[in-house]
Formats: sequence, structure tokens, C-alpha cells
Amino acid sequence: MWGKVTMPGHPQLTDEQASAMVAYILSLAAPKTSAPSLPDRGVYVPPAGSGDAPKGALVLRAAYTDRGANGMPAITKEKTIVLRSPSVVVASGELSEGLQKQSVPELPVPITVVNRSGASVALKQIDLTGVGAVVFSVVAPARFKATGGKVEVHLDSPTGPLLGESELIRPTGDSSAPPSRLHTALRPTSGLHDVYLVFRNPDAKGDQFLFGLLTATFEGVPRSGRQA
Repeated sequence: MWGKVTMPGHPQLTDEQASAMVAYILSLAAPKTSAPSLPDRGVYVPPAGSGDAPKGALVLRAAYTDRGANGMPAITKEKTIVLRSPSVVVASGELSEGLQKQSVPELPVPITVVNRSGASVALKQIDLTGVGAVVFSVVAPARFKATGGKVEVHLDSPTGPLLGESELIRPTGDSSAPPSRLHTALRPTSGLHDVYLVFRNPDAKGDQFLFGLLTATFEGVPRSGRQA
């Protein structure tokens, strides 16, 4: 019998197949056990090296479904958060006049060539909550007559509040040297903001090559420096 309906015969089934079918039918009446769920809080560590992938992103999704009550159906709520890589390709921002985007076979990402003091690039909607510094990847080859300079970090406009500025970028004569990494401390700021990188060299006259910028990697405030 199948409920109140007689199950038709299946003479073509072997004993093993019939036994498997009976076992499945009987299993439907067995009490169901809930699968273990994740805790409502915890820590997730992205794979090693993922912070060096400028185009990477981490998508976190949390969902909850209640059991319903008094004849009401269950209700599901969910929220998704997309976390971008802390490394941003500077050439992907909005470039002002005096800047040039250039691809070089020896470099992994396009380079922003700075040809004018006072030029700027806008990195849109960067979440600065918990950010304490930015590390710039810079090249200034002397053989291409780079004059050097520095990078200023401004909030929401090229003339907005100054969050920090890099040390002086000096030309290097070693053409085989890897890009320099300049660690620049930033004033604590919260929320989403447009971040403007303004390039300065007061000694530069007119349009001339200052240096090249590859990436800007935002770093969190050290735990010892965070407020409880």
C-alpha cells in the first residue's frame, strides 16, 4: 500500500532494488535532525595573499528564517555585504589633467604617470572606517628623468581636509629595482568618502615627469591603537 492507494507491482525490480525502495519509504517517517548552523558571530580569515589582488572582493551573506507561528508562514531576512580588496589600482580612479594611464609589460597593473605638480586622482567611495594608513607602490626611474615629489591624501575633494602625506619620493638609478612601498599614516576617519590623491613637487616647472604610482593599499589601525 502507498498511503490509501495500492502500489502497483514492479516485477522487473530485483530484490536489492526493492529493498532499497522500502528502506527509502521507511526513512521518510524517521524524525528529521536539523543540520548544524553557524554561530551568529565569529571570525572569517580570507585566503593568504588575497589582499594583494586589487580586483578581488569578498561577499558575505547572512540569512535567517524563523519557524512561523499561529498559522503564519515563515519569514526570511537576509543581508549581503561586499568587501573590496584593500589594494586599489590608482589608474582605475578618476584622473585629472596632468596624469596619464600607461601599461608597462614589466608591471602587473597599469601605472599612473604623474606629469604635473598639483594633479590629482579620485578614488570613489572608499570606506575609511578603521583605516590608519595607506601604502603607495611607486616608481621614479632616473633614466626617464623623474624628478620625484610626494603624495597628499585629501578627503572628498583635492582641497579637502588633509588626512596625511607621504615621505619624499626620490628618483632611483636602479632600473631593475622593484617599486618602492611608501607607508603613509592617515588621520582616523569613518564612513564612505571620496579619497583624493594630490601629487606635489614645488620645484617642478610646468609639465614634467615626477613619478609613477601603481597601487594604494589601505591598512587598518593596529589593534593596540583602537579604542575599546
